[in-house]
Amino acid sequence: MADVIDNGTLYTDPNLGRHTAPHWLELRRVGGPTQAWTVANEGVYGSTFGPEADTVRFMPAISMDSAGNLALAYTTMRVDPAIHPSLRYTGRLAGDPPSSMPFAETTLAAGTQSQGAQAFRWGDYFDMSLDPDGCRF
Repeated sequence: MADVIDNGTLYTDPNLGRHTAPHWLELRRVGGPTQAWTVANEGVYGSTFGPEADTVRFMPAISMDSAGNLALAYTTMRVDPAIHPSLRYTGRLAGDPPSSMPFAETTLAAGTQSQGAQAFRWGDYFDMSLDPDGCRF
C-alpha cells in the first residue's frame, strides 16, 4: 500500500490547448522510511473525446483509504452546453487495472451559476481526507 498520494496537477492536452484534467500519482516507499519514493501508479482523468471533451476538470484532491482504494474529487465546468462550476468525483479500488479510475464520474454538488468577469479566485482550500476509521472519504 502507498504511504502518500500526490494531490495532483493540471494536465493540458496539446491537441485541445484549454483542456485540463487531474494528473494523479500514487507514490510508494518500499522497505521503510530510508528508501526512495517510486511512482507505483499514475494516470490522467478526463476524456478528450466524446460528449465530455470540452469539460474542464481542475482543483483536484485525492486520498487513499486503509484498503488502498482511491477517491479523486475535483471542480468541473464547461462553456457550451454550460456546466457551471460543480464538484464531481471518481475513484478506483486497489485491485483495479493500473492507471485507471473506473468508477463512474458522479456529481456531488451541481453549480447554479458562474463567476463574473471580475472574479479572481476559485478558492484557496480544497482537500480530500478520511474519517478517523480510515475507511470513509
